[in-house]
Amino acid sequence: MASKIKVDQIQTADGSGTIALQNQLSGMTAASMPTGSVLQVKFVEDSSSQTVATDSGNGAATNLTISITPFSTSSKILALWNMQYEMPNSNAGTGLGMILMRGSSRAWQSGYTWVDVGSNAGPGKHRASWQWLDSPSTASAVTYTINAITEGGNGVTLNTNNNKSQLTLMEIKG
Repeated sequence: MASKIKVDQIQTADGSGTIALQNQLSGMTAASMPTGSVLQVKFVEDSSSQTVATDSGNGAATNLTISITPFSTSSKILALWNMQYEMPNSNAGTGLGMILMRGSSRAWQSGYTWVDVGSNAGPGKHRASWQWLDSPSTASAVTYTINAITEGGNGVTLNTNNNKSQLTLMEIKG
C-alpha cells in the first residue's frame, strides 16, 4: 500500500507565511520551463539497406528524417544519430561522412570516418554516432535529414543485415 501525506498548506520555517500546494505543476507550459529544459523529443529508426557512393553536393539522403516544430525561435535542436555501415574489401581507404540537413540547407557536416584495409578496423561492419546542437531560429516546422557522403565516391553500405540506425531530435529551450 502506498503512503500519502495530505496537507492544505505548509508553513515557512520562520512562521512568516505559508506555501499553498494546489496543483503546482498544472498549467506548466513550454514558456514557463527554465532555459536548458527539454521541451520535446522526436525519434525515428531505419533498417533499410542503402549503398552510398557519392562525394559531391549534399551526399545521399537516408531514411533518417524527422520534422519538428520548435516552440520558440530561441530554441536549439540537439540532433543525435548513429549509423551502422559496412566497408567492402575492395574500397581500401574509403571514408564515410555525415551531413545534417535542415530543410535543403546543410546545418553541419562531419569529418570522414576512415577504415583502411589491413588495419585492425579493416573492412566489415562498423557503427558510429554523431551529434550536433543546431540553432534553426524559427518557430515553424523544420525537417532534419541525415545524408551520407563518401570520400572519393567509393561505395559504403548502410544498415546491412537488417541492422538499424536511429535519429533523435530534442528541442532545448533557449
